[in-house]
Amino acid sequence: MTRDALLAHIEAGIAAGEFAPADPVLAAAFMVHGMRGVFAESLHAPQEKRAAAVAAVRSMAAAILAPPAY
Repeated sequence: MTRDALLAHIEAGIAAGEFAPADPVLAAAFMVHGMRGVFAESLHAPQEKRAAAVAAVRSMAAAILAPPAY
């Protein structure tokens, strides 16, 4: 399953000190479903807007995997 594969990568990033999400399981699920939705929607967008969608997903993923800002 895609979520499980992503979770394994997130957990490896946590072990390496690169990621610190508040909840790795929730982060993986949110990223899989969120990315799938954005990418599916971008298929119907003009070509020039697709790069912006990819950049937005990268930015959101970085925020999700960052340490919580309490």
